[in-house]
Amino acid sequence: MTSSPQTTPGATALHPGYLPPVSSAPFVASAIASSLGLPGVADAAFAVGLLYWLAFGTVILGSLVTGGPLPGPAHPALTVLTIPPATGGIAWTAAHERPPVRLTGK
Repeated sequence: MTSSPQTTPGATALHPGYLPPVSSAPFVASAIASSLGLPGVADAAFAVGLLYWLAFGTVILGSLVTGGPLPGPAHPALTVLTIPPATGGIAWTAAHERPPVRLTGK
């Protein structure tokens, strides 16, 4: 009688595909709250998105660095790592809108 070994999810259970919905959704909510005139909600949603991006992003990037090499077809999927900072930038710009700076030659 043989028993199969118990498998536990390790670092490979988290992959970059989990990052956009977890960290970008609060950034999108922040941009929407800013456009609705709710600055407190926008700041809170931005903080949640930043926290999730740093937490999940660190774990996922660490598993990518310390894990085995990715298969060739999976390399383009790494572009999802650029989604949270892009949506975060949009949310920050929406929440902290300022008039453009005019440069004069004077």
